[in-house]
Amino acid sequence: MDISTIGGIAASGAAGASARIMGKEDFLALLVAQLRHQDPLSPMDNSEFVAQLAQFSSLEQMQNLNTAVADQGLLMQALNNSVVASLAGRTVAISGDRLPLPETGEAALGFDLAAPAREATVRIYDASGALVDSFTLTDLSAGPQRLAWDGVGSDGERLPAGTYRSEVSAADAEGAAVSAVPYVIGRVDSVSFENGVAYLSLSGMRVPLAALREVLADGALAPAE
Repeated sequence: MDISTIGGIAASGAAGASARIMGKEDFLALLVAQLRHQDPLSPMDNSEFVAQLAQFSSLEQMQNLNTAVADQGLLMQALNNSVVASLAGRTVAISGDRLPLPETGEAALGFDLAAPAREATVRIYDASGALVDSFTLTDLSAGPQRLAWDGVGSDGERLPAGTYRSEVSAADAEGAAVSAVPYVIGRVDSVSFENGVAYLSLSGMRVPLAALREVLADGALAPAE
């Protein structure tokens, strides 16, 4: 059996099927040709003619709709990209436990408490997983909490810039665990696009736009009172 011949026949059939797809211009040309060559003694039935005109009108409307939808999609994409690009220089909250520490200054972070907590312990780990700092907060209400980390380790030394990881554990007055979901606060250094996906860069940490939690007012890097 000649496999290449079968493949050639299949390809030819596919090409023929593609060529047989009619556009509105083909449909109109066929209708005009049908009218031109009809038998004068036995003209086309009015109902049949009206039906064909309706099919042509429907085909034209569908093609125009497809074009309009495609154009609208391009417009929406351009608007979305413009809005995302405007995030550069803005202060945002990003979901997740990664914590970028700049060369100088503090790193801002937060966490959501599902219920009031008597105390919450925040632990900071470096890229290797080693615990570098920890501190405890007390008498916290439910909802978002915000604080600043000075970047100084438990040994009293300033830690190098880079991406760290935060972990929060909380407990209520009875000692029962309270859910605490961490997030990070930072200023967007730049916005980039890759394969249709937008990414934000915060102090060297690159995160997808989907991780964006909130756009904050200027000055929100400071811990909440």
